[in-house]
Amino acid sequence: MINNVRNTVLFMLNKENRGYITPSEFNQFADLAQMSIFEDDFHAYAKAIVKQNARLYNNGNSDIPKHLRERIDLLTKESNLTYNATTLTWTNDDTSFYRLINLDYSGIDIEEVSKLELNKILKNNLIKPTEDYPVYVKVGDKFKIYPDLSTYDVGSLYIKRPAPPKWTYIEVQSSPLFNPSAVDYQDFEIHPSCETELVIKILAYCGMSIREADVVQATQGMEITEKQNQGL
Repeated sequence: MINNVRNTVLFMLNKENRGYITPSEFNQFADLAQMSIFEDDFHAYAKAIVKQNARLYNNGNSDIPKHLRERIDLLTKESNLTYNATTLTWTNDDTSFYRLINLDYSGIDIEEVSKLELNKILKNNLIKPTEDYPVYVKVGDKFKIYPDLSTYDVGSLYIKRPAPPKWTYIEVQSSPLFNPSAVDYQDFEIHPSCETELVIKILAYCGMSIREADVVQATQGMEITEKQNQGL
């Protein structure tokens, strides 16, 4: 997908002699665009659920919440957490970790509680955490679980950050030629349905970079149209 996006961006810039962006600039803009779309999907999904519950979507609309959920689920991963006996915490060792969905062990979900609630819960024998009803609090990038479950495998379901895209190339007669075989090549990791959004956002960043106000204005209009087409 990354080569198609780059070719489209360059075509639209060169069509009216708007300038040229280097591969390095494209990669920077591509990462910004991907993260912007990735984070916007969470807000769009929350709004879509509210509209769906309020029956604001008519029968002619597609299942927008499902579509957005599929886009988010593409970056969902499962892994066990590593127990650190010194700090009594569980740490996810995936550096791309972005947002936790759930913790569980032996088929039992571990409920998240706030730090303010924790002391009250631990002191109340009626609701004190047990192995059948465990709880956890998030402290920084770690998770403190009550009671101690260090003898069990604790699993996590989480959303990873999409890897920074990188359009790689080789020089051919002083011109960059796409080379997907490079060891540091990285395609976009977000859903293929985001291709048009990526082009629009990257064009907007290009417009700001080359100081072409009309490019920015045009992409803003394109972005509004794209969201309307998606029913957002």
